[in-house]
Amino acid sequence: MNTGSFFTIGTTHLICEDYALHGDDFAIISDGCSNGGGPRIHTDWGSRLLCKAAKQHLDLLPDDPQAFNNRCISTAMTQVSSIPDLPMECLTATLLVALAKKDMIHVHMVGDGVYGARLKDGNYWYSVVHFGTKDEPHSAPYYLRYDLNKADRLNYLDRFGSKYTQTLYCGKIDEKFNVTQHDIIEDGISHAFPRENVDFVFVASDGVCDFYKPEINGGTKRNKPIPVYDTLNVLLDFKSFQGNFVERQGQWTMKTKRPGSFGKLDWHNGDDVSLGVIYCGDDE
Repeated sequence: MNTGSFFTIGTTHLICEDYALHGDDFAIISDGCSNGGGPRIHTDWGSRLLCKAAKQHLDLLPDDPQAFNNRCISTAMTQVSSIPDLPMECLTATLLVALAKKDMIHVHMVGDGVYGARLKDGNYWYSVVHFGTKDEPHSAPYYLRYDLNKADRLNYLDRFGSKYTQTLYCGKIDEKFNVTQHDIIEDGISHAFPRENVDFVFVASDGVCDFYKPEINGGTKRNKPIPVYDTLNVLLDFKSFQGNFVERQGQWTMKTKRPGSFGKLDWHNGDDVSLGVIYCGDDE
């Protein structure tokens, strides 16, 4: 088994608000809210503090996800309170965890993003989570910090509603299986993959859904959206699982213009991107 992680800034951002880390049996990522053009709330700090807090409390997963959530946000809030001029709003960030325990790889998710696996037969199973309904999506995920403040929770539900949508892909990486709608729950979203059935399990921020290719048509420039399955087909095409294979793949795909890379394809990520992976095979 091996693990890895990677994060990078988006083309529309001045500061990268995603963060990722990994250890012997886990990978954790967080995507800080950019606040929609409003005043900066320093979620680059918040995403880092949430990842560090999550690392401390992994023993609570998968058995008690709500206790894990509460411990993570409480630990992060304590850290924020010790730093001058850092607002609690900095913790407006998602949290996604992949954790290997015994014969399972567990995924835990609060907020939006993508999680899934490449199966032993080469097919994929992955879920894209957005908030709102499939007919009325929005870009305001339900963040972990809302659960510790009743007023914030009620304000979110009143403003954005109580639904999130999962788009499931199963089979070849571009094969959509179904779209389902669910009610937000405090525990977050959990899933478990049997290790014997998968090559690797991954978690990713919603930045993987925000790639584009500039096009000029008749003197008019537009950004053509790239489907998430095309992005993942490049990003998850690992040639080796040695060392920090995720960092190596991220640097190659995002930072070079070699054949097959995003640079060569002229694909760009408008949003920050973070990725964490647990490889289930033997180290090569």
